[in-house]
Amino acid sequence: MELLVCMSIAGSIPVVICLLLYIIQRGNYNYILGRRLLLTGVFFYLVPVQLVKYLLPKDALPETMLIGRKADSYM
Repeated sequence: MELLVCMSIAGSIPVVICLLLYIIQRGNYNYILGRRLLLTGVFFYLVPVQLVKYLLPKDALPETMLIGRKADSYM
């Protein structure tokens, strides 16, 4: 269920940006940018990009980029 919520939030952000840009710039709205934002939203709605972190081996990224035990202790 958590993945579904993350996917819907990730897909909703470009759509909301597109709608805000349309409301703010009615006369000078760039429809090519709006279409790209909407397609990006559809991509994030349909593809579980959040699962990429589980597909990578743990040694692929340097230790400083990953949240380690030391960072978890501060939370």
